[in-house]
Formats: sequence, structure tokens, C-alpha cells
Amino acid sequence: MNPGLQQLKDIHLPKSIPMWLTAPGWIALYMIATGLIGYGIYYWYKRKKQGYTIQYAMNQLNQLQTLATHNPENINIAAEISTLIRRTALYYFRRDRIAGLSGQDWLNFLNNSGNTTLFTAEAGQLLIDAPYRQYHHGDLAPLFSLTQHWLITIAKSKRKET
Repeated sequence: MNPGLQQLKDIHLPKSIPMWLTAPGWIALYMIATGLIGYGIYYWYKRKKQGYTIQYAMNQLNQLQTLATHNPENINIAAEISTLIRRTALYYFRRDRIAGLSGQDWLNFLNNSGNTTLFTAEAGQLLIDAPYRQYHHGDLAPLFSLTQHWLITIAKSKRKET
């Protein structure tokens, strides 16, 4: 054999290209982009969920209004509206702030959160008296419109906050 060929070394193949870019800048960029995309999805989901809550509450209010016109004697509509308002308020506001409110304090909270003074009027007083009555014989149209106004106001104010 040729002595010059014996001094040659074997062919070395280059290292395989890694699947993951290992440069720290790329890793940081990937982490930041993942965080921003995750936050965007969370923000979008939160906004959608708020919209669904108001939409559900409005649908329930419309069903109660239909029920009040067709079958007014079998159900306490004012009590159902009161429950609907309280459930919606518990979704949008801190529980420890509103869960214990009752009577005039509850109506004052509804006035403040809904930018109105009508809850302390006659229509709002139905919300206080309703749980203790079997059913209400009076006109519930002012209470329906007041509740609808409150729901719309809450939806707009919470949309501005987020």
C-alpha cells in the first residue's frame, strides 16, 4: 500500500442539523410570542364569555316577559327577575362585595352600577318585596325595561374595563 494513503484519516460527516434552533435569541422570541398568543386567546375568551352572559340574561328576561303575558298567575315573575339580576351581578362583580346586600343597600348598588336612580322607585321596590309574595298583580313593564337597561349598562361598562 502507498504510505501516503495510510496517513489519511476517514471521512467525517458533518453533525446533523438540530430540529430546535438553539440560539438564545430565538428561544426568547418563541417564548414571548407564545405568551402573547396565549394572552390574546385568554382575552378573547373572556370577552366572549362576558357577551354570552349578557346574551343569556337578556334571553331569560325575554322568556320571563313572554311568560308574564301568557301565564301571569302561576309564577312570581318579579322574584324571577330579582334572581336573574343577582346572578348576573354575581358574575360581573366581586362576590364579597354584593352577596350580602339586601333591601335598600341592594337597590343602591343596582342604582350605582346601572347609572340610574329608578331602582329605588316603585319598580325597584318590587325586587325587595317579590321573594315574600306569592305573585304580583301589578304592571311589570317598568321592571322589565329597568332590568334591560341595567343589563345593557353593565355590559357596556364591563366591556370598557377589559
